[in-house]
Amino acid sequence: MIPQTKTAQAFALAEWLHGDQYRKNSDEEALKIPYLTHLIDVMSLLIQVGASDEQLIAGLLHDALEDQPVTPDGQVTQMVISQMFGARVLELVEAATDGSAGESRNSNTWKSRKQAHLDEMSVHLKTDPQALLVPLADKLANGQAIVNDLHHVGPVVWDRFNATRDEVIWYYTSALAVFESAFGADHVLVGRLRRVVAAMTSQDQAK
Repeated sequence: MIPQTKTAQAFALAEWLHGDQYRKNSDEEALKIPYLTHLIDVMSLLIQVGASDEQLIAGLLHDALEDQPVTPDGQVTQMVISQMFGARVLELVEAATDGSAGESRNSNTWKSRKQAHLDEMSVHLKTDPQALLVPLADKLANGQAIVNDLHHVGPVVWDRFNATRDEVIWYYTSALAVFESAFGADHVLVGRLRRVVAAMTSQDQAK
């Protein structure tokens, strides 16, 4: 039997937690994209910049606390991650988590949740900059998906969010500033995110 690595275990856990989720799109009945594709995108970006094994595992699990605070069999996801992968992986997942378990996620809470997440990232900037690599890969993957969909379906993309177009762009622009401070403007993922944010703001992307 081929030994199962920690990364393989993380993928199995991610599949267990997110296997029935799909990504947002304009016509969910016509196009169902498994949510796992996003987690794989994030992990791929982390591999490209030589992330540690702990960062790769956190990349696969970065939405676990936010989306699935309780596992399908009733365990506390936070405890499962800690027991399987250790305190550092849990710290990295928490650093990428937007909001807390059970918190309402709607247009009324969107701005406060995003501001709180930016504030938390600013703390990590001072105390643990490497904890921001997973959030950077996550924002890049999500931002690129937005730009891709703007090319394909136009400004209807913004209707998917619990926020306006300007608010979404504010959030990505603010996050970019944190990542530039953490990793430098020349970091490959930072540079790609900068181009993505520019593309978001360009009216040329809309049909």
